[in-house]
Amino acid sequence: QLTVGDSIEIGVPREVVALGSLWLYLVPVLALVLGALVGAELFNPNLGSFFGAVMGLGLSGVWLYRRARRDQCNPKLHPIILSSAIIATD
Repeated sequence: QLTVGDSIEIGVPREVVALGSLWLYLVPVLALVLGALVGAELFNPNLGSFFGAVMGLGLSGVWLYRRARRDQCNPKLHPIILSSAIIATD
């Protein structure tokens, strides 16, 4: 039973941290570059690459948000309490 003032140690599996970082940093960068390349090919190279990059970045944000909402209820991704200690207060 934990109460306010207790000291706890939490843990998160390494795979969760590694994959979360990969999704959070690599996906937007790849979407930005891919969007810029597609925009430059389909439209004016200067303006098309800009709008393509913005669209790619925006779509990756929407996709990551939806993925986070889906994974929110996954118990494998939640932190767990490893240990707890009662701190004496004066």
